[in-house]
Amino acid sequence: MKTQESNENAGDGSVVSDDLFCVGDRVHWMHTTRRGRAIEMGTREGKITSIFEGVIIVKMRNGRKVQVNAKNLRREGEKTEVNDVFEAMSDGSQNVEFSVKMRPGV
Repeated sequence: MKTQESNENAGDGSVVSDDLFCVGDRVHWMHTTRRGRAIEMGTREGKITSIFEGVIIVKMRNGRKVQVNAKNLRREGEKTEVNDVFEAMSDGSQNVEFSVKMRPGV
């Protein structure tokens, strides 16, 4: 089973259909945690083991399996969300939108 991922085209902002995620693809995503008053952001990576209706099971390098929403994944070699934010800030953009979604109770 495969799921479709959409990306914004950098030039004109239109949404184009990207390739499908497949079992065996290497992917990464941004993981955020809150410790006290600090927010930590890091990249997690792994290999897709199964796909079901937009939820993808990824086996991380330590062997642990986690569920990740397909819209949060990026393929190995693509830029992370953190890179996108820093590039937008370095371009002198005044209106950089960045939101961090925290899990309840974290």
